[in-house]
Amino acid sequence: THNWSETHWRYYLWAYLRHVEMVDAEVARLLEALEDTGQLANTLVVLTSDHGEGMGCHGMTRKNTLYDESARVPLIFSWPKVIQQGLADTQTVVSGLDIMPTLCDFAGAAIPAGKRPNDTIKGISLRATLESGGTPGRAFVATEVASNLGQMIRSSRFKYIAHKDDSSEMLFDMRADPGETTNLASDPGFATELGEHRALLRDWIGSLDVAPNVPAENRWFG
Repeated sequence: THNWSETHWRYYLWAYLRHVEMVDAEVARLLEALEDTGQLANTLVVLTSDHGEGMGCHGMTRKNTLYDESARVPLIFSWPKVIQQGLADTQTVVSGLDIMPTLCDFAGAAIPAGKRPNDTIKGISLRATLESGGTPGRAFVATEVASNLGQMIRSSRFKYIAHKDDSSEMLFDMRADPGETTNLASDPGFATELGEHRALLRDWIGSLDVAPNVPAENRWFG
């Protein structure tokens, strides 16, 4: 995209926003169908996405980065008279892994256990948070890109990014620098936070049940 003209950028942004309008229309159709069939009051509606889009931020398009434009996605729950309505929580860290246990909890189904002894799945139910507020009590969430070649830890304040076979690291203070413009990984004043987030990533990867058919070159344990 380094050689795009202004016209290229304008068309790219227009096309993305037009796709958003198309999705909005389909969501409206779904909600209208629930209302027309009398099921709206008996349905928990969840809206989310698998990834974001660069939108020109950091001079990038598409999705294969761990900047917030790609890694942060909407997660909206709606169930009138059952959960709180009209609230926008932009601070609590939650994960797509939480959707399944949340749906199980609301449906009265058992939340599956993990494969290891005394282990649980990585996601947590957000039901209590949705019904009465408060935070889920999680310290961080994790995600990855590009066949496990890039990993991210997002705590309540910081974002840590590391890549396989690359000694460079990234640490952003998401409160002071939400645009992710200043990498603090080499700042001695944040050495403690850097070490803590390294450890979170190492322990997270070490706790995963890696599928046996994952190619060896894509296994990465920090």
